Amino acid sequence: MSDIYRLIIPLLEAREALLVPIRSILNEYSLTEQQWRILRLLEEVSGEGLEAGQIAKQCCLLHPSLTRILERLERDGMITRKRSALDLRRSKIRLTVRSRSLIGRIQPRIEAQYRSIEAKFGRGKLEEIYAALRRVQEVGRDESDGSLSSA
Repeated sequence: MSDIYRLIIPLLEAREALLVPIRSILNEYSLTEQQWRILRLLEEVSGEGLEAGQIAKQCCLLHPSLTRILERLERDGMITRKRSALDLRRSKIRLTVRSRSLIGRIQPRIEAQYRSIEAKFGRGKLEEIYAALRRVQEVGRDESDGSLSSA
């Protein structure tokens, strides 16, 4: 196995292992992980709303995927889009009362999963993992820019 895959595959496997219980919760509400990331992000920014590009970047989603997901969330009454009066190509996306209620039911269960993970690792170890992951992200960004960074 190539050295790069010795890094990538364990990261993917770890991601999947952590998401199994989360997906189980989301499935009960007919939500995908991607939809949840969007709803959670919009909840964090409260009533301000965000533009699609901001959501794509912060939720790590490609624009074509985001477009489909937003269409479904809007159809299901989870979000609203308000067009900019100055630029009709732009719109702010916000949560609805329905989605806020749903988040209120789901979020405590997701947080309980996180507390379970934290209890198994310990806060200190999790902080080390976060730091290592941030460093991997930095190195990845440096590599995609064509520059080299010392790891």
